[in-house]
Formats: sequence, structure tokens, C-alpha cells
Amino acid sequence: MRGVLTHRGQGTEPKLPALDKLELSGRATDSTSMSVHGLLRTIAVASRNRDFQRFYSIRSVATHFNVPPSTVTRIYRRLCAERLLRMVWGSRTLLEPAGKVKQRRPNIIGLPIPLLRFTNSPDYRSEIFKLQSQIWNCAATERLLFFEDHGDAVLEACRRRGPGGIQMVIWLFPDACHRDALLRLNDIGMTVICIGHSPASGIPNYHIVSRKRSAASIVRERVLGCV
Repeated sequence: MRGVLTHRGQGTEPKLPALDKLELSGRATDSTSMSVHGLLRTIAVASRNRDFQRFYSIRSVATHFNVPPSTVTRIYRRLCAERLLRMVWGSRTLLEPAGKVKQRRPNIIGLPIPLLRFTNSPDYRSEIFKLQSQIWNCAATERLLFFEDHGDAVLEACRRRGPGGIQMVIWLFPDACHRDALLRLNDIGMTVICIGHSPASGIPNYHIVSRKRSAASIVRERVLGCV
């Protein structure tokens, strides 16, 4: 997503654009929360310098874009998980210094899999196996997270952080009943990538498959950066 960003000349430190000058743009099918997330992430990446600096407050962003503060909080937690922001409890939100931000390819990826769909749908099983193979080809490791409910088991598996813990979740073709689990994963700071046929309202990082873009190619090119 793109917004109105201030131009900076050569040799000058990046500056945070004025919030009241920012506008959302994108396709009509994009949800507001996805657009806000994309715009704020673009600004965070472009505006970092060598020191900590203040970022927009949650309240001011919510007011400017007319979205609930809880939505902005989820967006900020995602940006914190990417090490772009640092939320200081009860005080302010800061941009991480550019020198400290390292975008690393995840080594361990969780794949949530509804057991009933996996059992009953050969097409779905085939897509999971293709995705699994693509993750291997990109030198990462997958963990198949089978579940029978709305996804609570996935949430519990991702909460067990530490060495060898899941670093990213790729959720293939989520159903509407999985929306709550997806939002809760965002709330705990987990990086979640959704891949499906149409975006879900309020769910960021949703990639659309098509005849020209398979789920495996999206993971290879857009998620893991493999060529």
C-alpha cells in the first residue's frame, strides 16, 4: 500500500511524515485494516534512522483513519514482532534504530491444518504437500499443526516460544471460523501469513492465489524470498 510520504534529499536523515498528510490507497477489495498496516509498515521501514524516534500514537492513528484502537494495537504488535517498532507500556511507541533491524528468513514455520478437511479433501492435501515441499526447498522447516476445533490448538503451539519455537505461521485457505484464532495469533506477536482466494475482513498479510500465482510460488517469492 502507498500513502503520501515526504521526500528526503540525499544525505539527510529520514523523517516521519506528518500523520494528517497520510492517505490510504489500494484496490476496492482491500480492507481498511490491511491498508493501514501496509501504509504504516512502509513508513516505518522508510523512516528509521540511527536512533530511537517517536512513532505515531495508537490513539492518533485510530482517530485519523477512523478505525478502532484495538485494530491499531494489533497492527503495532505485528510491527513489533518484525522489529520495526518498540511499544513502551503506558508511554509511547518508538521506531527501532535502522542498525538493529534485521529481516531474517524464518527457520521454523507452522502450518495450521484442519484435520477434517485434510482427511476429506485430496485437493487440499495436495496443496499442503506442495507448500511443505516449497518450505523445504527454501531451507526452512515446517511443523504441521493439525487441529479439530477453531484453531485454539494452533494458538497454544505458537505460545510455546524459545529455542526451536515456531517463528511464522502460514495459514492456507482459512475459513471464516478461523478468524478469531488468526487475530489472537497477531495479538501475541506471531507473524501470520494467510493464503487464499479472497481477503478476510480485518486480517492483514493476506495473499491471493490465482492461475498465475500458486500458494507455493507466493511462499517462495513473497514470504521466504527464494528464487
